Amino acid sequence: MTLANSLFKYIFVLAFTLSCSQNNKYITLDGDTMGTTYIIKYSKNAISENKLKLGVNNILKNINTQMSTYDLDSEISSFNDMPADSSIKISDDFYYVLEKSKYYYDISNSQFDITVNSLSAIWGFNNRVFTKPSDKLINTTLNIVGFDKIELLDDNRISKKNSELEISLNAIAKGYALDKISQYFDNNGIENYMIEIGGEVKVKGENPNKQDWVIAISSPDSRNEDYLKFIHLKQGAMATSGDYRNFMIHDSVSYSHIINPKTGYPTTNNVVSATVIADNCIDADALATILNIMDINKGIQLINRLDKVECFIVERIGEKFNYYYSENMEKYIN
Repeated sequence: MTLANSLFKYIFVLAFTLSCSQNNKYITLDGDTMGTTYIIKYSKNAISENKLKLGVNNILKNINTQMSTYDLDSEISSFNDMPADSSIKISDDFYYVLEKSKYYYDISNSQFDITVNSLSAIWGFNNRVFTKPSDKLINTTLNIVGFDKIELLDDNRISKKNSELEISLNAIAKGYALDKISQYFDNNGIENYMIEIGGEVKVKGENPNKQDWVIAISSPDSRNEDYLKFIHLKQGAMATSGDYRNFMIHDSVSYSHIINPKTGYPTTNNVVSATVIADNCIDADALATILNIMDINKGIQLINRLDKVECFIVERIGEKFNYYYSENMEKYIN
């Protein structure tokens, strides 16, 4: 077994703000969160840098307290540990993210599934010790997973039908965190900003050069360290998901880290990268994951049905790459 990259998570995008270090009208905030890093660039206003950073860190702390599986006292950990047919009351934010997760579970024909972590675990993707499970174990685990085993009840209460069912919000929580910070900046009158957490980005207004923000997507070709595309955004969010820096090799066969929750096996659609642009990052985050699982043509059709959403998909066939675009995606690419 070979782990193809020593970093199990990889930042697929980098936000470029040329000459930012020479522009004293913009401030940079950075820190650690959600097992990765964040960086924020924004135009100065009357609110102090320390106050804004405290607000950002409080938002991230609250989300981790609700939705981090690494916090054993978090709301999500309490849900994962509780028995079937009981219920707990959760925060508004957590409940909203679960509602969004159910929406994407429904429109993706259950291919976006926050209960898939149990399947990732039996393949060894959670601890990077790859183990190819037996068909029997996969089938047994498939009987445990599925958002249809979660009940969203009144008064922010949630329940589950199987005690072994657990959820993870890795494919949607970072996007929601970006939206919350963006809302915080908007409420404080900040007109220009770029917020990035672990490679997902939300922007508004202009960069320090009084131009659109420019976001680079890294190349999927391991022989080429250059960037694949440059995305220009004035307002909105972008998320990129893929396996070209995150997969396992076992007996000369490459296995994606992204599990199809309908089959219990790693995806086989040859997608190595999917980038989504949307108004909100919670949507871009979830849809980028869906496009890594879904048939490419069906994925493009799904995006084209959605309002104000665009995508760019990279398919690898042998040593060659094919590119697919939603109807209006190319207008963002330079």
